Amino acid sequence: MDFRCHSHRFGLELLNQVYPVIEKEIFDVIGSISDEDIIQFHEENNGTGKSISKTLNSLLKAGFEDSGWEAESPIF
Repeated sequence: MDFRCHSHRFGLELLNQVYPVIEKEIFDVIGSISDEDIIQFHEENNGTGKSISKTLNSLLKAGFEDSGWEAESPIF
């Protein structure tokens, strides 16, 4: 998937200071999702819904889990 990165409230700068390697991992996961993946997943799982947010969330979650990230880990 083609995308542009914009830092929000200095989030990217903070990420690079604390975890500089993670930025590449995040970009790799996002970049690995193709337009065809989005279309296929959306048609198979979300029917005729107009929004692709659920599709993107599912594909991103799967990509991060495949990279060894823990899904929805508790923060408290």
